[in-house]
Amino acid sequence: MLRQLTLIRFPVEVERQQINAIFNAFNQLKKHTMGVMNLTYGDVLSTVDNGYTHVVTLDFADQEYLREFTRHAKYLELCQRLTHLLEDVTHLQQTVYQIR
Repeated sequence: MLRQLTLIRFPVEVERQQINAIFNAFNQLKKHTMGVMNLTYGDVLSTVDNGYTHVVTLDFADQEYLREFTRHAKYLELCQRLTHLLEDVTHLQQTVYQIR
């Protein structure tokens, strides 16, 4: 399994309603792509002041599904629509190992 963490910094003027609409759009992407096993999002609660306000976590079956997702027309369209609302964004991918 592969996990992508997307750290987002919204400017203070972006309203909660706009942020919720963005996360709902991410959630809708699951219907259009295969291989998304899980999607979560929420506020960053870190005590380290890195400035990021929100995080989106996507779990994929493997690297190929992540690649397919990030090339999908709906994903690219969403990214284009969001650009003006974001102050900063960064993506991290990790391999997920189950501890037994």
